[in-house]
Amino acid sequence: MPIRAISLKKMAKDLDSLASDLARGEVRAMNRTRTTLRKTADQSIRMRLNLKSRDVKAALSASAAAPGKLTIAIRARLRGIPIQTQASGKAHYKGRQTAKGITFKPYKGAGRELIEGGFSHSDFAGSRAFKRRGKSRLPIKNLYGPSVFSEFQKPRVQSVLARTWDQTIDKNLRAEERFALRKRGFRV
Repeated sequence: MPIRAISLKKMAKDLDSLASDLARGEVRAMNRTRTTLRKTADQSIRMRLNLKSRDVKAALSASAAAPGKLTIAIRARLRGIPIQTQASGKAHYKGRQTAKGITFKPYKGAGRELIEGGFSHSDFAGSRAFKRRGKSRLPIKNLYGPSVFSEFQKPRVQSVLARTWDQTIDKNLRAEERFALRKRGFRV
């Protein structure tokens, strides 16, 4: 059977189109994996820290992959989460004002910690915990609990993220390959 030049041109065009679809699929797979990694990091960190998911997610940032840049990164903010003593359920580390100072519970399954001489003050940002730096009234410093970064860098969390990466990226890449081939009429 003779092969005509028209069918070769069409086949070359289809192969180029398939290659561009696969390249876009790689980006989608990496970004889907990034979302899964961020969720896994959130869950792993909250297994130990006594924080809500919204607080951990606010401290984590993730950069997306793009067609020319096939890299993703998940970063954790270095700064600690401020201790708040708000009764409305928005308290970070469940801070409480006591006669001796501020108590808070930074870790799940552990007891409460006391910061002697600490006090809470209500303002536009909620009831935050403070402590005086010296004998005089001023200056005062804002009190922070453990940072998300301190937990994020621990080997326990990093090994969970590495395992999740290995499992998820392969699955997402295969799904994108199947999608691109089915779009062209191949049975996969």
